[in-house]
Amino acid sequence: MSTKSALLTHPNDPPEITPDHLEYSAQSRNQDKDQPVVQSPTEFSSFQAAIVQRAIDGDTIELTNRQRVRLIGINTPESTYKNEVYGKEARNYTQEQLAGRTVWLQKDLSERDRYGRLLRIVWVEQPDNYSENEIRLKMFNAELILKGYAEPSTFPPDVKFSPYFRQFAREARGQKVGLWRFGGKGTTTGDFDFIT
Repeated sequence: MSTKSALLTHPNDPPEITPDHLEYSAQSRNQDKDQPVVQSPTEFSSFQAAIVQRAIDGDTIELTNRQRVRLIGINTPESTYKNEVYGKEARNYTQEQLAGRTVWLQKDLSERDRYGRLLRIVWVEQPDNYSENEIRLKMFNAELILKGYAEPSTFPPDVKFSPYFRQFAREARGQKVGLWRFGGKGTTTGDFDFIT
């Protein structure tokens, strides 16, 4: 399958990032880091439809065109080169939920990581807006955190949803869901190892 057929731009996509968006993002990062900032769809790059071939790890998927995608803003316990507690469960959950499924990929600011993987937010449905409810119901990155398979892991400049991710992780940690059953710092490295 060609890249063009595996990654399709949707006709209702919001426009590309503008210089105004970059200025807005820089301002929003200077605000209280735990206060969610709701942005309009015009402040994000286009969605791309893609079909997931398989999960490599809980937070890394491979598309049918062989592109690898690293879900940004989160970190699941390792299950490939080393085995962290709850890593296999996270990988299995991602595999069960996404393999063979069409998803919507959304870039924040960075294109790829140092390993050549696409850095993306993964939506199981395109959102109608970026309300907290839409994020909870349609964004797979958020779902992994809410269900205790991932910790928030913020790497600037890709920080648009970080306040939500930390909020959702506090909820999961408070309920001792998934990896939070093993302690208040989870089972892998994440934001809560560095902030309280």
